[in-house]
Amino acid sequence: NFHGLVGYNDTIKDINILQKYGSKAVFIGGFHGLGKSSLVEALAKQNNASLVRFQITELTSEVDILGGLDLKSGEFVYSDFVQNLILSTKEKDKNFYVLLDEFTRGRDEALNILFPLLAEKKLIINSPYSKDKEIKIENNVKIFATGNLHDTGQRDIGQAEFDRYNVIEVKPILDIEILKQIIE
Repeated sequence: NFHGLVGYNDTIKDINILQKYGSKAVFIGGFHGLGKSSLVEALAKQNNASLVRFQITELTSEVDILGGLDLKSGEFVYSDFVQNLILSTKEKDKNFYVLLDEFTRGRDEALNILFPLLAEKKLIINSPYSKDKEIKIENNVKIFATGNLHDTGQRDIGQAEFDRYNVIEVKPILDIEILKQIIE
């Protein structure tokens, strides 16, 4: 029983090994409702990390991810997501877990902004109004993405994209004893 999650011991071991020895982001895939996001939340809690969760939808835009120009002040205002990434670079003694939730639901225009974060641990802010053009992610930050690998109605992820991160697939629990524990 891992913070209320039953039946995930092998998955947790795999993720912990990737966190310890890997340098890439971790993509947790599987069907909806299997606890992928809850798993990252529990890992953050176990590792005393602040969770920075960004929910991606079909409507997610560049402004949602990065922020935008405030027309009244003329200043570029960062999104909460970017503000938290900046905070993680300043508080290097604190652990952060970044969760890009439902990554496979996003449109290409928005996800292209997030690819450097997953692949190169940096976020590029391509706006003439932003004083910061790039935020480099430090070693105190672990990056996770979740998504449904089996939903044909969502965006396909190619092998070249998967090569940029470590992939863990969460499978449905079929063990009757573990299912009884979950029900209890």
